[in-house]
Amino acid sequence: MSTLTIAGVFHIYWALGGTVGLDKVIPTKNAKALLSSGKSLTAAVGFLIFCFSLLAYLLNF
Repeated sequence: MSTLTIAGVFHIYWALGGTVGLDKVIPTKNAKALLSSGKSLTAAVGFLIFCFSLLAYLLNF
């Protein structure tokens, strides 16, 4: 499993409401998140990462 696939899995997990690892990737200030992306945007990013992962696999990267 490639790094891109793992990143895609995390994005889909977060889009479905998962919280593991969010505190490490979302910048915060005074315990408040500075970014707030929606679930649909997060799912779209996950899908795009999966597409790049498939492309890398097909091109033998």
